[in-house]
Amino acid sequence: MMLLKLLTKKNVREVLELLANHGELYFSEIFKTLEINQGTLNKLMTELIENDIVKKRTEEEEVALPKAYYSLTDYGKDVLEVYDLEKKLEGKKSSGNSKESLKINIENVGSNSLNNSFNFSSKK
Repeated sequence: MMLLKLLTKKNVREVLELLANHGELYFSEIFKTLEINQGTLNKLMTELIENDIVKKRTEEEEVALPKAYYSLTDYGKDVLEVYDLEKKLEGKKSSGNSKESLKINIENVGSNSLNNSFNFSSKK
């Protein structure tokens, strides 16, 4: 799945920020904190794991349902910066500076190495 498409899904930002703030959480802690439908959250966590944004660690205890812990991968921490970039861009848009230019460098984002520069100019 394309990264931006995944990041715009409902509740993704909240899940990533929660994990960033708390480090490692059980599924039930995420579920109770964000009050998301359990099935929806499960599907969302699966997508985040498949895209290497979140990792899942299961305790190997002799219990019927071992606890699963979720945390951000290094790539997931980098991905969170997309939301910061969004805030910066929105700030530039609303500032009213007609010829302001914003240069963005993206390098070595997780396992998907990128080395690109993008120039955005706002025009009114």
